[in-house]
Amino acid sequence: MLVDTIGKDPGVYRRAHELLRGHLTTHQHTRVLCDSAWQGSPGAGAIRAHIEANLDASGWKDRRAVIVIEPELEVWVWARSRKVEEVLGWKVESEGPVKAWLERQGLWEPSAPKPAQPKEALRAALRRAQRPPSSAIFRRLGDTLPPERCSDKGLKRLIGWLRAKFPPKHQ
Repeated sequence: MLVDTIGKDPGVYRRAHELLRGHLTTHQHTRVLCDSAWQGSPGAGAIRAHIEANLDASGWKDRRAVIVIEPELEVWVWARSRKVEEVLGWKVESEGPVKAWLERQGLWEPSAPKPAQPKEALRAALRRAQRPPSSAIFRRLGDTLPPERCSDKGLKRLIGWLRAKFPPKHQ
């Protein structure tokens, strides 16, 4: 896995094809994943089209998938599951459901299926639960939440691509 630690999502937008150039002969497929929420973002559709065109021109045509998550990766954290509260270390007994707490903080509209700013909501919930953000939390959520519950188009596209390229092997 390559990570653009310098440019983050805007860097992926501008340089994914350059970052992957050295892997054209060593890898059969590539997938590029980024968020659509960043300052100056042209929007998910334009991001995807731009990265796809650059990858196609550099030799990845028919061997790539570009996934743009709207608005950002943390949106999948907010699946309707008690496991989310458990993994976040949320004290339901004293705080009530995390969604209700986030609504009171103005971070989740009551009628919305997910927070408008999922990363901000996650950070606030973790601060309240006195837990630092960590990759272990995302790993546990990934192990716990079934992909079928995902509502984000970008993540559904990634799941579909992965299943098409790497179908389950029957025993």
